[in-house]
Amino acid sequence: METPIPEISLQYTLRPANEYGIWTGGANGTMESVKSTSILGGLRFWTGALLRANGFDVCEDRNCIYEEGKSICSLCKIFGCTGLSRVCNLSVDASQKLFQPITKSKKYTELTNHRRTTDGKSPRYYFTQAYQCPITITISLHRPLLEGTFAIPREITTALYLMITYGTLGAYDQYGCGLMDWKDPHEAEHLKSLCLPKANPGKAACGISLRDFFFYKGQIQGDGKQAMAEIRYRIRDALRSPFSQELRHWFCGSLGNRARKEEASGCNYTLTIDSKGYMYGWGFYPTASNLPYQKFVKDRETVLDRVKKVLSDSDMAGNSLVWRECNSKRDTKGISEWPQWYADLLQSPWRMA
Repeated sequence: METPIPEISLQYTLRPANEYGIWTGGANGTMESVKSTSILGGLRFWTGALLRANGFDVCEDRNCIYEEGKSICSLCKIFGCTGLSRVCNLSVDASQKLFQPITKSKKYTELTNHRRTTDGKSPRYYFTQAYQCPITITISLHRPLLEGTFAIPREITTALYLMITYGTLGAYDQYGCGLMDWKDPHEAEHLKSLCLPKANPGKAACGISLRDFFFYKGQIQGDGKQAMAEIRYRIRDALRSPFSQELRHWFCGSLGNRARKEEASGCNYTLTIDSKGYMYGWGFYPTASNLPYQKFVKDRETVLDRVKKVLSDSDMAGNSLVWRECNSKRDTKGISEWPQWYADLLQSPWRMA
């Protein structure tokens, strides 16, 4: 049998799947280019979650230091740490030859059918208009793994495939951004062929694990922005009682309050709708009691039950809702352990036609 040529460079072209585009940040709220660092940071997060799901210990915040005779975690072997460079370089090329700077623009949708009891005003939910042209992502090998394998690690290709297919790229995914589609479907199949074929059946390592992720999709009738705003309102409302405000802000996000010295926090789930009216989202909710926010672990089942209920309301996704979650009765396909669930993520098509 002929030995396969190791992959040392990969290139894929993606395009935004809706009007919100992709946002990778910039100084003073202006994005002057599609920044590779934003996508690289997301890829590191997904790779770390994949490694933990397969039982590999991963340090927090690049705490490893590479010195002779000392061991470092599996993630830092790939993405580098003090004293060690990354295995791969990632670059992004935007299709516009002259990139026109994009100023952060959060346009809101008002829910006039709801009124706040505090001031009688209608709640507003914001969406961002970002870069809406195709981008080309290139991953090239910079050095071999410490074990000596001269090829792009399968952990990276797997994480990239899952992030593009089930997740989002860049920032502001809570405002609708980051849902990307393949310009050429054959490239999706090529990347999928480079994924890890099997998952480790053992216990997950401590930290945010892919086993804690959930994914959902469904078809929405009517105006997409109104539906997205309504869903966000209903999810936040569903998590009021008997849950604490701290849990609600942790899961749904918060703008913070300077008077009470409360910091803003990001959202633990995403929600967006593509140009064809299909809703896609993902999030994570830790299951292990030794993770940060361990006080919320006990509420996991009830919280996600309520989230799924909101998404499956008859005026939202209804019976079209598909929910994927490892080892959970909520999963549309039934309860399955990590190895089978992972295999099904790779085998089953996710994006709707």
